Amino acid sequence: MFVNILTLPFLPEIEGFNDRLIQDFCANKRILHMESHFFIRENKPYWTILFSYESLLPPIPAKSFRRKEDESLKNLDEAQLELFELLRNWRIEKATSRGCPPFLVATNEQFVQMIQRKVATKADFELIPRYGKKLIARYANDIIHIIQNFYQQK
Repeated sequence: MFVNILTLPFLPEIEGFNDRLIQDFCANKRILHMESHFFIRENKPYWTILFSYESLLPPIPAKSFRRKEDESLKNLDEAQLELFELLRNWRIEKATSRGCPPFLVATNEQFVQMIQRKVATKADFELIPRYGKKLIARYANDIIHIIQNFYQQK
């Protein structure tokens, strides 16, 4: 049995919660138990759901993920790896606050390309494969700020 918590912010543009994340999460799982609660933080409503579930898919060996990650990271120098870790930590915070998986904020490969290109403007993000306009609008300013601060401190 596994447990997961999703927290969804109220989205005024759709006058509700984006339940697509819940649908995607539940798609390949047998839900054993679910509890939900509404709360308000900084005048913004949230819906949090606790799931206990069993996966309907066979487990994927962790090694297969690491191999791909190691391949994309092997071209980074020590300072770039440090920046990569800063971006990963930021990504976890963003994903947690949005109630989505971290790879929906940015993948490791996208971070590697952002680091190598030293993205400094929103236009620079258009060169990053599969990093679309919505992601650029939502996250580019934060990523630019992290990268610029990192290099200013070095």
